[in-house]
Amino acid sequence: MRPNDSLRAKRPPARASSLLGIAALVALGVRLGEARSTEPQSGDTDRYFPRVLTPIYEFGHPGPEPGLLRLPSGLAVGKEDFLYIADTGHHRIQIVAMNGLPRGSFGRFGQGPGEFSFPSALGAAPDGAIYVADLAGRLQAFSPEGQFLKAWDGFRGPRGVAVSADRIFVTEGDLHRIRVLSRKDGTDEAWGGLGVQPGRFLSPTGIAVDEEGAIYVADTGNHRIQKLGADGKPLAQWGTWGAQGGLLSFPTGLGYAAGRVTVADTGNHRLQVWDRSGTFLRQWGAPPAVAGQGAGRLHFPEALAVTPSGGLIAVAEPVDSRIQVFGNREVDSGRRVNDLPWWDSMHARVHAVRLAAPPPGGKPQLLGALASPDVHAVFFFDVASNALGSIVAGGGYGRKLGELNGPSGVAIDPEGGRAWVGDPGNRRIVIYDVPRSSERRELFGTRIRVASAHAFDLLVPPTQAAYSSEVAGPGPMVRGPGGDIFILDRANAAVLVSDPDLRFRRLVPVPPTAREIAVGPDGTLYVTDPAHLRLLAFDPQGRESARCDLGKGDGRMGMPWGVAADDRGYLYLTDAVEDAVVKFDRAGRFQKRWGTPGRQADRLSAPHAVTFYAPDRLIVEDYGNHRAQLSSTEGEWLGNYVAGGLATPIAIR
Repeated sequence: MRPNDSLRAKRPPARASSLLGIAALVALGVRLGEARSTEPQSGDTDRYFPRVLTPIYEFGHPGPEPGLLRLPSGLAVGKEDFLYIADTGHHRIQIVAMNGLPRGSFGRFGQGPGEFSFPSALGAAPDGAIYVADLAGRLQAFSPEGQFLKAWDGFRGPRGVAVSADRIFVTEGDLHRIRVLSRKDGTDEAWGGLGVQPGRFLSPTGIAVDEEGAIYVADTGNHRIQKLGADGKPLAQWGTWGAQGGLLSFPTGLGYAAGRVTVADTGNHRLQVWDRSGTFLRQWGAPPAVAGQGAGRLHFPEALAVTPSGGLIAVAEPVDSRIQVFGNREVDSGRRVNDLPWWDSMHARVHAVRLAAPPPGGKPQLLGALASPDVHAVFFFDVASNALGSIVAGGGYGRKLGELNGPSGVAIDPEGGRAWVGDPGNRRIVIYDVPRSSERRELFGTRIRVASAHAFDLLVPPTQAAYSSEVAGPGPMVRGPGGDIFILDRANAAVLVSDPDLRFRRLVPVPPTAREIAVGPDGTLYVTDPAHLRLLAFDPQGRESARCDLGKGDGRMGMPWGVAADDRGYLYLTDAVEDAVVKFDRAGRFQKRWGTPGRQADRLSAPHAVTFYAPDRLIVEDYGNHRAQLSSTEGEWLGNYVAGGLATPIAIR
């Protein structure tokens, strides 16, 4: 890796990613829908059995040609009901008719006017202007035909855009707030901030405005919808975590029309509808029973747009590179289903039981861990010698000690059996211990205990003037070679370094577009910056020591996301656009690439985080396939960890 290697412009979705999926509740003994709703419960069976509604139109497939898509993450309905699509992986906006027929496109990768770095949010103004936000933190305005008009910089994790006659509303997920810009005089204000109180947010995404000026926000990390007045004051809220109709799991896309609020309930793979006061009306969509299935089945639906009349509802599924368009008049004509999604098979449920202990005389177990935001749990397993199956699981949704809300990262001591887990929904770090078996010291026991929990906003002393505890939240985590804990705090654009007891050591400033981190055997900190297609290195004193341009050469990547470092200093990066893992040496020289898109056991779909575990094993978050993939450091596939237990009945070699 060459010091200060310049970035040549060339070319990643982003939400809190799931490693395992909803079926992991079976392993925890938790029933779907057991979370309590604050709303009165009705006898309407639509709350319990979703309908599958046949879409009027369905289009999209991975590819660069007009009408083909890659990770579409934003939608808006413009003039003449044309659909504007943020074709995120291709750094462009596509304009299509509602049946998918291409009508034009604009944009390319870059930092200049009319260029994008992974556009992810769209909004259409009443006069037809189109506003586009991208991963680099820019908002740009265009004419309906795609002519550049104006730009704003400095947004932090923009995830949703809504436009009224006189104002622009942008959700900033990294800072947990809404930016409000005047279209007339350019004034700029912010609403909200991190919290669970009315009017505060946790990673908000979708946003919409009604005809009276009220604003509706998908408060993603708090699993609720908030309604605000035109002055930003809270008026109402509804929803909590769960799977029953009216409950939510990481809602993202949101649209309003004709008195109805429609929401993409991403973690539950469905759409839900409420009236303006928050009364639940209906739901439709269900997870696919067969991999790749569409025709009304929904898989991680995110972006959503509604025609002004409310007659048509378009929804984007990024990991399937697909758009489905539904007719509002047909919502009561769908058929009810009660089957299992393809990743929650009966095979996985049968193997949800813990594996039998290996025979005596084997290698000492090494503890691994996977965090599953979907079910708010952490699963522990052996990476040294046991077959693919969990030893024990901890967590579950809630605020009590040991419970979690969307675990964001795990740092682990494989030999000592201790895990540090980021709990952003509760703004804390939870430390779990998995003790060794009293009968056989080479094995871990099947019990877990909570050692302690630490408020994240109190970890950094107030003497750090540039650090804001009000927005502080834990992101990806890793344990360094000396035992120190490294935690990415995206809101403060810094990596917090602490000792194992979470006593503060130092802060390392990083770009606000940093996504994942790793620490090498010599203490070097590595940070991915997908918005600028680069990998940054910081020495043990926190000084930037090198940067690697990932947009060119043999190691060129479409969307560098996760990063891991092995005990020899080799680096492994996931490419969420190309569905691959790329290996570099410590100098940034390309070594090897592996991975093929697909649903088969040895293929990948939108890989995110990657972790190295001795001896010579990588675990990749295969997000789109609802699993974690195990491989050697040379790319040899060894097996998959999936929800419910054992995916492949083989021993780790």
